[in-house]
Amino acid sequence: MTTTIYIATHKPYRLKVDKEHIYKDLLLGAALGNKGNANSLKDDTGNNISSKNNSFCELTGIYWIWKNSTSDIIGLDHYRRFFVKSENTLNLLSENDINEILAKYDIIMPKKNPNVFSNKTAAQFFGDQHDPLVWTLCRDYIKENFPTYLNDFDWFSREKTGYVFNMFIGRKKVLDEYFEWLFQILNALEKEVDLSIYDD
Repeated sequence: MTTTIYIATHKPYRLKVDKEHIYKDLLLGAALGNKGNANSLKDDTGNNISSKNNSFCELTGIYWIWKNSTSDIIGLDHYRRFFVKSENTLNLLSENDINEILAKYDIIMPKKNPNVFSNKTAAQFFGDQHDPLVWTLCRDYIKENFPTYLNDFDWFSREKTGYVFNMFIGRKKVLDEYFEWLFQILNALEKEVDLSIYDD
């Protein structure tokens, strides 16, 4: 079993802790001119959507991992956010730590954040930060194409807590199913939404 944890970056950074061989830098938005560390993999190689980084953010990295990684276990950290052994340390999860956790669970996620939406619901927070129309279009698409997920979408819309940062570690076979579902929705919404009307 091979393991690769990709560290999403959009600029050079320095990590003050040692990292095992399983950790690889992945520069996002490379097609848009972002520069990273000298040894970074780049999201504009292979099968990629790097040019969409302005609107897709770290999802261009997730897409790259989905389409290009051959590791059995994959993960995504950020250059300033990592899965660590305990809250008050910078000891990154080792390959052994990851294998032990995945022997019991399907996926490793960040801790649930109790105030991620500033005491608003997920739907309210999204509407304030982005455009409520996009949220509605997403719900409509799920209702039409994945109706068994509609109750889950509505439940999450009312939630005031959540798992954030697009961070995960898990078996690629499991995550590939999620990525396929996710990008089907995103690709459909991209055709419905005029991105040119939005600022950064």
